[in-house]
Amino acid sequence: MKKFKPTWPWDPNAPDTSKWREEFQKVALALAGTLRKSDTRGVIFTSPHRKEGTSTVLLAVAREMKRTLGMRPLLVEMNRQRPCFKDRFHLNASGSVYTFGEGDTTLQDSLQQDAAGLSLIPAGGNWSAASVPQITNRLLQQAEKDFDVVLFDAPPILECADAAAAGSVARDLILVLRSGRTSTEMLDQVRHQVDLGGIRIVGSIVTMQRGVVPRWLYQ
Repeated sequence: MKKFKPTWPWDPNAPDTSKWREEFQKVALALAGTLRKSDTRGVIFTSPHRKEGTSTVLLAVAREMKRTLGMRPLLVEMNRQRPCFKDRFHLNASGSVYTFGEGDTTLQDSLQQDAAGLSLIPAGGNWSAASVPQITNRLLQQAEKDFDVVLFDAPPILECADAAAAGSVARDLILVLRSGRTSTEMLDQVRHQVDLGGIRIVGSIVTMQRGVVPRWLYQ
């Protein structure tokens, strides 16, 4: 069996991706069910360390929420240290999380779209770590009328405090794990971080695993 090694950006119509798309549909359905049972409007996607596949998973899940379920997700790039949305999607830096946080733009001014019509906001700059909870809260408040959920593409939770800071406001978190790379000790560290912030891990997605992947692990 092939390991899950998708190209960026995720293309659900590309050859040999049908089985991966089915798995992402399952994640989208599970996440939508979680949203219906609570007042959650924001979910943090993060990983223990870099190169676990967080951005790719986030994009794939969001596209299935939009395409399969008819939902209105908003993708927000909270990784100020290693941003990728602007270059990958050819976005405009004048509308970004950075300009929104500085008060230079509103949410509507910051919104941009990819070729499939998925709404995104790139990082756009290096905001202060202390401002993350305020930015997250304002984004959630302003997105409430036009979007069903805000999905935050956060940096690795063990490498940058921004993930936990955003999670302390959004509360719900999905952990992306690369199979065979994350130790029990790392998971204990992640659990400690989320417990400190009052964050709930609603599920995990395992990538680069033999067989059917990514795999949704219910918590």
